[in-house]
Amino acid sequence: MKKLLLIALLGSSGLLFSQTICTGTVEECREMQKQLCAEEKAPANLELSDSKLVEGTVIDQTGAKFETGVAVQLRSTKSGEIVRSAQVGNGVFGLGQIESGSYRLIVVKTHGATIKRLVGFDQPNSLVCEVVGPICKLSVMPTVHGSDNPIDYCPPR
Repeated sequence: MKKLLLIALLGSSGLLFSQTICTGTVEECREMQKQLCAEEKAPANLELSDSKLVEGTVIDQTGAKFETGVAVQLRSTKSGEIVRSAQVGNGVFGLGQIESGSYRLIVVKTHGATIKRLVGFDQPNSLVCEVVGPICKLSVMPTVHGSDNPIDYCPPR
């Protein structure tokens, strides 16, 4: 079976640039992408020991807020199903009352009714509630990863 090749070039600025190339037929490349997507790990990154009102901000690595065009999804780690979703406005979101449990909270790109993976970013590995009474306040920071990552073409998980 053909493989995906990752070619890396070191630029003059000292940054690493890469290009992913599929060397198979169109059908083989589509199948490899499907397999890559199916094998993606989507572990829990938020643990709630008791029911909380969950709200927070979505920021980048500079601390700037994601203003518009993104949403957060709270997913069940058992089924992968979306438990709750909320648009991010001026960097802020509110998910309402969430029962105790293990969840995966991710940031997704929105355009109308279309929801896609936030290309160029990795989802947070671990989120910690700042507990203020019955409220769990989160600071969600997706981290930038290298360009042309094949996982960017998979559905959000």
